[in-house]
Amino acid sequence: MAKRRFNFVLSRKPPAAARTMTEVRQEIRSRLNEVGKAHVKSRREVVGNWSSRTKPRFSYKVGVNVGRITLQVNVQEKALPFWRFVDRGTRAHVIKAKNPSGRLRFRMGGFAKTQPNPARFGAGRRPNGPWRAPEQVNHPGTRARHFSRKINKDLKKDELSAIRNGGRAGLRKANR
Repeated sequence: MAKRRFNFVLSRKPPAAARTMTEVRQEIRSRLNEVGKAHVKSRREVVGNWSSRTKPRFSYKVGVNVGRITLQVNVQEKALPFWRFVDRGTRAHVIKAKNPSGRLRFRMGGFAKTQPNPARFGAGRRPNGPWRAPEQVNHPGTRARHFSRKINKDLKKDELSAIRNGGRAGLRKANR
C-alpha cells in the first residue's frame, strides 16, 4: 500500500498569541462594562427613593486577567451599613436610649418602601400609628431582602454571554 502525502499550506501566518489575548481581553472588558452598567442601574432603582443620608452610590470594576475574569460591584463606604442592613438583614437586638435617663421615641405602623421581589422600589407608607416612648426595645431583627442576589441572578445570563461573545469577537478581530 502506498503512503499518501498531505500538503498543508497556510495562506497567511496566524497572529501572535500575545496580540490575540490582548484583543480577546479588550473585547470581553468592553462587553462586561455594559453588564456592569446594568448592575449599577438595577441597584440604583432599588434605592431610588431612599433619603440622601442613607442612599448608597454604586460603582463597578471589570478585571480580565489570565485565568480570571471579574465584575465587581462596589457600594460607597459611607452608606454601606444601610445597604447591608436591608440587603442581608439584621439579627434580633436590643435598642436602648443613648442617654441613660432618656427614652426612645417613635411611631408604630408603616411598611418598607423597597420590596424584595422583584428587586425594585415601591411607594411605601409613613408610620401613622400611635407614638411610643419606651426606655429600650427588643428589636426582632430585619428580614434580609437579598437585592444583590436577585439582581446578580437576573444578569447572570448577560454576564456569561458577554464573556462568550467578547471572546469570539476578540478572536475574529485578532485574525483579521
